[in-house]
Amino acid sequence: MTPDPAALTSRAPFSGDLGRPDWLALHVHDASAPIARRFAEATVAPYGADRDNVGLITSELVTNALRAARRLVEEGLAPAWNYPARPLRIGVLATERWVRLSITDPDPRPIDPLAPSENGWGLGIVDTLSVKRWTTYEAESKTVHVIVAAPGVALSATEVDTLQAATMNHSLRR
Repeated sequence: MTPDPAALTSRAPFSGDLGRPDWLALHVHDASAPIARRFAEATVAPYGADRDNVGLITSELVTNALRAARRLVEEGLAPAWNYPARPLRIGVLATERWVRLSITDPDPRPIDPLAPSENGWGLGIVDTLSVKRWTTYEAESKTVHVIVAAPGVALSATEVDTLQAATMNHSLRR
């Protein structure tokens, strides 16, 4: 879908106000990746974002989060994630210029980008389709953040850096 050039000129650069993301808590279950994908696609649809790219990025990141949560159980570092536990979270914040995805899992350990069994092509796909990816860590979780530009929008390096800094300084809690 080619965006209307008139609409692109009305898309103001990021002002520093993140607003509030839409959040969804997820079970550690195979159905969580497609549920998260549909949630993200539906959230970004009114803003003209590339739903397919956002959906693919979401699927890749939630699949990695599922693996991380399951690995904690396998290593005896967490109890089994039985119902009603929902240790995974996806946050979606969309504007006409960009989408920010935030995927949280309960494993605070860093992602090993060289571990093919953990990531395969997933993070490469995410990095190709997004403008920026970074991870924040807390005592009992990590969150992978991704910024995806809207079709026809080129985000400046300053705008991306401002978005990342605003995310770091903004409470991402529900």
